[in-house]
Amino acid sequence: MLYCIYDTNAHASQNYIKYIIGIVRAKLVLCFADFEIKFNVKFVRDRSGCVELNVTFRGTQDFENLCESLQKVLEILSTESVVLRSVDVAVDCGRISNRAIIENYITSHNIATKSDIIKDRKSVGDNCISFKRQSSNISSVQGEPLSTRVKIYNKFIQIMESSELLQSIGSRLSNLVADPCPSFVEKVKSFSEIGYTRIEMTVYNSSMLSFCLYKYELQCFIAFSLNACPTFQVPLKDQWHLIADQLDQVVALYEENTQTFAYCHWWNSLTKRKQGLIQTNVPKDLLPCLLSNYSFNDRKIHCFYIESERVMRHEIYKRPDGCNSMTLVPGVSNSLFPSRKGLHINVKFEEIGIDTYKGIVIEWPAERLRRYRQDAVAHVELVQNDAFDMTEIQDALLSSVLTKNETVQTSRYDPDYKVLTEGRSYTVFQYGYGLFRGKQYLCVNLDNDQKVRCSEVMRETLEPKLAIGDCFQFQVTSITTVRGTKRAYCQLV
Repeated sequence: MLYCIYDTNAHASQNYIKYIIGIVRAKLVLCFADFEIKFNVKFVRDRSGCVELNVTFRGTQDFENLCESLQKVLEILSTESVVLRSVDVAVDCGRISNRAIIENYITSHNIATKSDIIKDRKSVGDNCISFKRQSSNISSVQGEPLSTRVKIYNKFIQIMESSELLQSIGSRLSNLVADPCPSFVEKVKSFSEIGYTRIEMTVYNSSMLSFCLYKYELQCFIAFSLNACPTFQVPLKDQWHLIADQLDQVVALYEENTQTFAYCHWWNSLTKRKQGLIQTNVPKDLLPCLLSNYSFNDRKIHCFYIESERVMRHEIYKRPDGCNSMTLVPGVSNSLFPSRKGLHINVKFEEIGIDTYKGIVIEWPAERLRRYRQDAVAHVELVQNDAFDMTEIQDALLSSVLTKNETVQTSRYDPDYKVLTEGRSYTVFQYGYGLFRGKQYLCVNLDNDQKVRCSEVMRETLEPKLAIGDCFQFQVTSITTVRGTKRAYCQLV
């Protein structure tokens, strides 16, 4: 992970930041042409004037030479105020455990204290844990032990439950059978009978170390600290069955004005993350086809029609009794019409444990479904068309986990007094912090798609609710001018 440090007063424009990112990308691509390089960029709000660049290298086993070459590149990038923040190393292991068991083990064996454990259970769930520790083998040039952070999680369940940490809905199931890196798919298959755990270690240091040191630190930690941690042999198939046992329906939404289609196959009630997809520019005439393709056999699919942020109609569909057709999941690049034609890897879902179970068949068709002809793998019938008070359902749809946006672009947020209406109530579903003219602001995303930059008085009202982690509502009580400055006053509801 790299930090780009820039002068917020002189170079706060997006163009300057894009220029720096472009230089980093060009240098890395030029020096490592044989590697697959993935960039993830975000703005860091806990320290003024930093852009965080997370760079991932894939497609090599020669990590020793990679580390040596990276140090040379870092010396060049330092002239552009780009410095190293940390290096992540990871190892994949067989067998699994869970957060509660690992937490009890590391605290009882004095590996970490309760305060060292990252309090992120509502974000990552019960199959992942992260904690801080000091290295026992490597130190800085000043002789002090380097700080590290360890993350242990069930890789299979992570993919099954969510897309990305900052997204409440999405799908990465395609990575299990058609990942761009073929070795990952083979790795999933190799762990199919015992379970799949990934252990990641982040080492914080401003200069590159030898890869042998990173490797030695991780190996020693696993061998001497985790050697007695309770683990269990649980085939991926059994883990999939635990999910499938709870599946009795599917939900879909359609917003006609924006032609937005969304569906959810399953969700985690703790993290509120949903396995599904949202896509815009989906014509209404495709809806019957999509409901057919993404429904389960012998289970209903509920379709809610949205208009002006309200549920206007609720229809229930179902495949014919005895249907044994497949259910689609998004393909590579999140295509709603996936197929196996042209894939560089031909691994079926059942080969990695997602087999046919209780009538549920997750798979892709061999040939492309023709979207313009509305091809479907099955058909659904309307079994119920209700027009009743949707208040309770609406409230349930709106209740979700409050997410934090780490990449706030404050120029897209309007001041509260300009966009809020006195007397109206709003729901906050996302928040973040951003710099505007050298000052940090709380920025919130509201249920009416408005993006609001909060004044100090509004921030004082809303901020205590952020730590709870759930979406919440507030009402604007007044918008007044104090000493020439407009302010919006609100209260929680």
